[in-house]
Amino acid sequence: MFTGYLFILVAATFWGASAVYAKHLCGMGMADPLLISQARVSFGWVLILAYLALRDRAALRVGGRDLWRFALLGILGMAGSNYLLYYAMQRMDTAIADVIQFTAPVLVALWMWRRGFEGFDKPKAAALALSFIGTVLALGALVGGRTVSAAGLAAASASALSYAFVLVWGKHLSRQYRPATYLHYSMLASAAFWLCVVPPWRFAARVAELRVLVPLLVLSVTSSVIPFACLYEGLRRVPATRAGIVSTFEPAVIVVLAWAFLGEALGGVQLVGIAMVLAAIVIVEAYPAAAVGKRVRAGTD
Repeated sequence: MFTGYLFILVAATFWGASAVYAKHLCGMGMADPLLISQARVSFGWVLILAYLALRDRAALRVGGRDLWRFALLGILGMAGSNYLLYYAMQRMDTAIADVIQFTAPVLVALWMWRRGFEGFDKPKAAALALSFIGTVLALGALVGGRTVSAAGLAAASASALSYAFVLVWGKHLSRQYRPATYLHYSMLASAAFWLCVVPPWRFAARVAELRVLVPLLVLSVTSSVIPFACLYEGLRRVPATRAGIVSTFEPAVIVVLAWAFLGEALGGVQLVGIAMVLAAIVIVEAYPAAAVGKRVRAGTD
């Protein structure tokens, strides 16, 4: 199971680093949230398809009746969580938007517990509390002067639901398919969705210059291909709630890298928050999974 946690940590690290990189691209005027959201999955899908076509064609074979499952993961999960978060960040304070999105592990825990797929005990409750409070402190969300809007709150809340859906539905698919299979088809669905929003000729025109294309290709690998592949591999091995808690390592990475490369502040309160997130991850890894009810299927917890 340790391997599963390691995969989730790698995913969170890449997501955190790519968030700082995306912020840099936006600040330089090279891209906007919509272009980033589309490019990361579109280029990511092309890269994954090329790899599987050359190395693992068996992963491309699926039943036609299951295509809607991948479409849900790609559109409601991948596309939804990413774009809605960027949308919220444009209309309210970034730290508040991030904090709202990272209520997703709590949503996942409640859903999986109520549905009987996972147990709930004191260590899990403590880890959830530590990870959420740590995220709030690490992102500096309690500092005064934060801007909030109704549209931003709605988008950030929807982003949290979308990310929770990625964890729950990804866990569900992990019992039936290899990660490479639903990574490919979910990205295909997400890329197709974005082509309906921004037609291919307009998208191609926006990425025609090498100074834009190359950074977006790098971003597609670091924010999409690698982290989603690691997340899905992790979900094969650990329960969805535990994966969600470990994924809150992402804000800690964002804070540290933004301080190191963008010159943003890193104070004592933020360090305490990072320590609380790390403590939550230790609790998750140290304590065995809680007992589950009769409805749980084998291998879900």
